[in-house]
Amino acid sequence: MLKYYLSLYLLLYLINTFSQSAIIASYGFEKAENTWSDPIFSTPPCTLGGDTWNFHSTLGNISPSEGDYFWGIQDLNGNCGSSGFETIELPFVDISGFRNVVLSFDVQVQGYDNGDDMKYQVWFDDQVQSEIFFIEGGDDLTTNGWNTVKIIIPNSTSRVKLMISVKQNGSDTAGIDRIQLQGDLLVACSQVMISEYLEGSSSSNTRNNYIELYNATENPIDLGAYELHKYTGSNTAVSSVLTLSGIIPAHGTYLIEDDQETLNIQADLSTNSAVMNFNGDDKIALVYDKNITDIIGVLGDSLDFAKDLTLRRKSNVQNANNQYNPMEWDIYKLEDTGNLNRHVSSCEGQIPEIHLEALGYPLMDGSDETSMLNNTYFGSVPVKSDSSLTRSYTIKNLGDADLDIISISLSGHDANDFKTTFQGPALIAPLDSLSFSIIYKPFEPGLSTARVEITNSDASENPFDFKIHAESTGPTTHPLMITQYYEGSGNNKWIEITNLGTQTSPENTYYLALFWNDDAKSPIGINPS
Repeated sequence: MLKYYLSLYLLLYLINTFSQSAIIASYGFEKAENTWSDPIFSTPPCTLGGDTWNFHSTLGNISPSEGDYFWGIQDLNGNCGSSGFETIELPFVDISGFRNVVLSFDVQVQGYDNGDDMKYQVWFDDQVQSEIFFIEGGDDLTTNGWNTVKIIIPNSTSRVKLMISVKQNGSDTAGIDRIQLQGDLLVACSQVMISEYLEGSSSSNTRNNYIELYNATENPIDLGAYELHKYTGSNTAVSSVLTLSGIIPAHGTYLIEDDQETLNIQADLSTNSAVMNFNGDDKIALVYDKNITDIIGVLGDSLDFAKDLTLRRKSNVQNANNQYNPMEWDIYKLEDTGNLNRHVSSCEGQIPEIHLEALGYPLMDGSDETSMLNNTYFGSVPVKSDSSLTRSYTIKNLGDADLDIISISLSGHDANDFKTTFQGPALIAPLDSLSFSIIYKPFEPGLSTARVEITNSDASENPFDFKIHAESTGPTTHPLMITQYYEGSGNNKWIEITNLGTQTSPENTYYLALFWNDDAKSPIGINPS
């Protein structure tokens, strides 16, 4: 039978017609004119004794869906194959200059019985996706001529690869033809896009929510044909619509605010529209002429992806995206309004773009969270020893202009417990990187926190700062000690604390802090619950 599948990243359906704006790559099993590089066949082309795994102009009642040739298949469990799956593997194709890409191929089968199957597998960049069966044989399955299998490629994908697998025996026949990648050619800096999303604090009569639009083009744009749509929670149907108006200047911004805001930000539109009453799990889409051109959030998802956060479009993003890609956004803390009413963009010329990571995980500008995963939580070290802890970080320049790293400094209550190996200033060329380390060697036992501040030439993220946290162990002068820890079944748990001193411990001086796995959060300034 023919099978249909739907998932978040993959949509498969079989139709007889196909229409897209541009062909990126094509392989039609022709002797020439193929623009997709030649595939790798698990078994080389073969025709022997009525069995075939080869190029054909006709095979039984099958003729090409397009052109002069197709890939013909008959009795693979014979002279030209095996009892398992034979494969056609097409190499990676760069699709980074396109959006709304669709991968398709034509298939026709005649008389497929049980055990005669076809499946495909695709790679989005280096991530292999699950196998999908698109033909499962049974009861002499015969398609109505050629059918087209279509696979939707996520807009976040830069490269795509395809492998088609076929298992078949007996005199049944099949054909595969017209493998294509099609999509919309990206024209850089040609659209209005959402440049900032701020989900702020709210009460019964206040709501600090803002949406900023940016005109990436060199000409003023009339917003009369644009709307904002809100999708509440996991709903896939529009819940509210805000019709826009006015002119957004070339390389300018247009700020929309809830009319109950209290941060005193000057906006282009102050409105009581229900669109602006969004929470961290609501999606906001920019719609032009009834089509979504840009969106924040994944439709149908119920995650609190932006609760109490400010999302700001990265400076090197030059186009709107009708599929939300979190990698296009920088994340800032609650009500970070520093960049509202201005947006730094490479559409206005070459600019640097700072990116920081450790252990392969990104670090966010302004982050107050610490974790072992990205080296912002160091762990612990004995205070009275020669031991220290060193954690390393990498600064990357994802922009197209040189990135100046002017200084890397440490601030905060315990800054003296840390030091950096950076000897600046330094210059990072486009797509190049620089590594530095921070060393933790404490003077006293206890918790140490500090902020790392990277002064740099990225106008939208200067300084780039983040929190670090470490612990030092050893004897202290404090009289309280944990003397017993018990974890039993269910709620049978207790902690015994003993006062070893000669004085009564004052109230509200000590409290217990619970650390969940690797989620190390300093209890300093956090009231116990």
